[in-house]
Amino acid sequence: MIKQHKALTVSVVVLVVLAGFGLINRYRRREFRA
Repeated sequence: MIKQHKALTVSVVVLVVLAGFGLINRYRRREFRA
């Protein structure tokens, strides 16, 4: 059970990090255009 919970936590963290990078890239592109 602990292993399963750990894997789930890691998956959620990875998804959040990827989403964060996507938002940062969008914001940077917008800034460079302006």
